[in-house]
Amino acid sequence: RVSIDTDQQTLWGHSYGGLFALYTLLKHPASFQRYVIGDPSVHWYDGAVLQSATNFHAAQAPGVSVQILMAGADRNAGTQRSAAAASRATAVTTYREKTRQLVSRLAAEGMDITVASFPDQHHGQLFATSLYPALRIQRR
Repeated sequence: RVSIDTDQQTLWGHSYGGLFALYTLLKHPASFQRYVIGDPSVHWYDGAVLQSATNFHAAQAPGVSVQILMAGADRNAGTQRSAAAASRATAVTTYREKTRQLVSRLAAEGMDITVASFPDQHHGQLFATSLYPALRIQRR
C-alpha cells in the first residue's frame, strides 16, 4: 500500500538494534544504502561482531553511507559500583575504541563512514540522538 524507494533505504538501530544494524552492514551491506547505528552493543558475545569485521572491506559496500553515534557518559559515574560493574564499564570503553578503529580503517579504504561521540550522553540518552539522523530524508 505504500511505495518504497528501494534505492533510498536506511537501517537504524540503537543498542542491540545497533548491533543488528552493524551486523547487517558487515554481512549484507547492499541491503540498505544508509546505516545509522546508535551506540551498538558491540561488547556482546565478547565482541564477536567486531571480530567478524576483520574480513570486511569498504569495497564490499560501494555507495553505502554509515553513521555510528556513540555515548560517552557513564550513567553511574560518581557512584559506588561493584567490581563487576566497573569491569563492564571498562569493557564497553574498550569496545567503543575498537569500533572507532574499525571506522578509521574503513574510511581509509574509501567508505563513507563516520563516527560521532556524545561525551555528555549516556547509552539511554543516545536513543533519540541517533534516531534523528535516520529520519532525515536523503535525496540524491
